[in-house]
Parts: sequence; structure tokens; C-alpha cells
Amino acid sequence: AKVQTLDEVERDPHVIQRQMVTTIKDPETGREDKAVGIALKFSDTPGTLRSLAPEPGQHNRQILLELGYTEGQVEEMREKGVIT
Repeated sequence: AKVQTLDEVERDPHVIQRQMVTTIKDPETGREDKAVGIALKFSDTPGTLRSLAPEPGQHNRQILLELGYTEGQVEEMREKGVIT
């Protein structure tokens, strides 16, 4: 079978019918982006997309704190440009 480009995949009738490319809006920022839809379609428990993928570095602080770094260490990493 032919390998499709991303544009071709998005216009593919099967992909459209199965809602495999969808648009999701971030309620906090209003930003809209395309996302891959839920592959498994269950009538009693349909899946939903709840949020966009995180921005690069969005959860750095939270993850580093959970790993045991202190606020000071995290801030020092930010100041040195190690993280954003």
C-alpha cells in the first residue's frame, strides 16, 4: 500500500469516518490543536480527549520535585538553562 503524507492521511475517508484526527481546545489558553483520536470505539464507554499534549518543559518543576529535588535545586537548574 502507498505510504501517505500527513495531509493525505488527514483527508482519508476512513480516517475521517473514524474521527482519528480531531481538534481539541485547551480550556485555559483557548489554544486549538489537532490530535490523534481515540482508536478504540466503545458504545457504552466512549473515550474522550481531555487535554492537549503538554508544552515542552511544562511539567519540569512538578516532576523534579517528585523525584526529590528541592525548590532551590530546581530554580538553580532553571537559572543555568538546564531546564525551561
